[in-house]
Amino acid sequence: NLGQNLNTLLATDSTSFLKGLGLAFTKEGQRLALQAGTTTPTAIKSFVRKVDATSHFGESFLKYSGFLLSEKFLRRVSSNAGAEYAKRLFKIVSTGKEKQAQRASLLLKDFGVDVSAALSRGGLSQDDIISSAHILTEITQFKSRPMDLPAFATTSAGKVLFQFKSFAFQQGKFLKDHFKRDIKDKNYGGIVRDVMLVSLVFLL
Repeated sequence: NLGQNLNTLLATDSTSFLKGLGLAFTKEGQRLALQAGTTTPTAIKSFVRKVDATSHFGESFLKYSGFLLSEKFLRRVSSNAGAEYAKRLFKIVSTGKEKQAQRASLLLKDFGVDVSAALSRGGLSQDDIISSAHILTEITQFKSRPMDLPAFATTSAGKVLFQFKSFAFQQGKFLKDHFKRDIKDKNYGGIVRDVMLVSLVFLL
């Protein structure tokens, strides 16, 4: 489960990830995650559904094995990394080169940020920061809704085949979408970095 920190690193950059990792241990970082709705009881129940551990035994196992604690920690990291990444992206939009600014602007829009309004204000609003924290967590930690799985997974046979496998499916989809976007944006430096990171994790 802790290996999912790789998703947060892939979806942001090393500086934002490391800042998010550090903030996850602070009261400020814990408060941001709660404000973003990523570590609330409802969000954690979503994780329980994700690993198909909805029975009393399954929930107890997740609790006493430390899985729930690690999931909360992952969500604090991704929330804070998302907030820090949004701030870095806005700085690029404000002061970066045209091509870099365009890509940063598109990424901010994916986080629900009204870039024009933010530029008029001269900075991101608190709502922008919370939205970025929430959306990045959803992207990197996944959901377990029926719409997040292929249609076949909702059939009787599909439910059997996909039992305990929703995470693997969504992890594969995350990597595919991530690299597909980098290729579309011609972000070749990012592709090289990400291939090296993913290769290192699989080797370990």
